[in-house]
Amino acid sequence: MFTLISTVVAPTFESGTLLVTKIDNNLQWFLENVTINLHGHAATVAVLKELVPTLPDAHRGFWDGTTQAIAVRPKGGVRGAAGGDTQVTLQDLEAVVVTWMTRYLA
Repeated sequence: MFTLISTVVAPTFESGTLLVTKIDNNLQWFLENVTINLHGHAATVAVLKELVPTLPDAHRGFWDGTTQAIAVRPKGGVRGAAGGDTQVTLQDLEAVVVTWMTRYLA
């Protein structure tokens, strides 16, 4: 079970660690196991849905860190902020698995 996100940020402002692991291959397998889609960029989601048509529809919200997340973005994080979403192809994307680990300080 994964949550699809577009930006890697800590889900809470407390002591913890974000573990980020690059996805070098098998992106399709990871996407087939997405149960929540919080990706906010329609152009990227459209490309991902070409690869996995069963990808859940995107909705607004914040990743709470209780699941592992998959972050997908254009390589280098390039976006056309003023002109809206940057059109991309699958080859233009990079992806990581993100795990949030809360650390409780004594």
